[in-house]
Amino acid sequence: MRRPWVTGVLALLALLVVAAGALLGAGRELAEAGEFGPDGYYRAVRVSAEGTPHLIPLDRIEYGGVQRDAIPPIIYPHFLTSERWNQLVYDDERLVIGVEIDGYRRAYPFQVLIWHEIVNDTFRGQPLLVTY
Repeated sequence: MRRPWVTGVLALLALLVVAAGALLGAGRELAEAGEFGPDGYYRAVRVSAEGTPHLIPLDRIEYGGVQRDAIPPIIYPHFLTSERWNQLVYDDERLVIGVEIDGYRRAYPFQVLIWHEIVNDTFRGQPLLVTY
């Protein structure tokens, strides 16, 4: 008596073997063509017809992120005084990106940057972009 899950496991193993063979074959083709240096990375930066420098052939890059402008930046950030910050949310475990210009300081908390990732700010009359 055959169990139904055995067929699924065998099919998955066969698929993995085929995929591994394809990946190894592609890597071998690139290595034989002299694409890789001794460290396993591509040998040289290439420049596309549009002028984009790249190490990896552009046809091998697949998009895997969010759509453009899907993460809204903070454009007009509001700040707390250090005393108010200490009263509300401060503890030693909270990380910030700190900026100091001419002795003036600002802190951009990671707990906010996780949601926005980009802050467009003006600090001491200078444009400032904060991101991570």
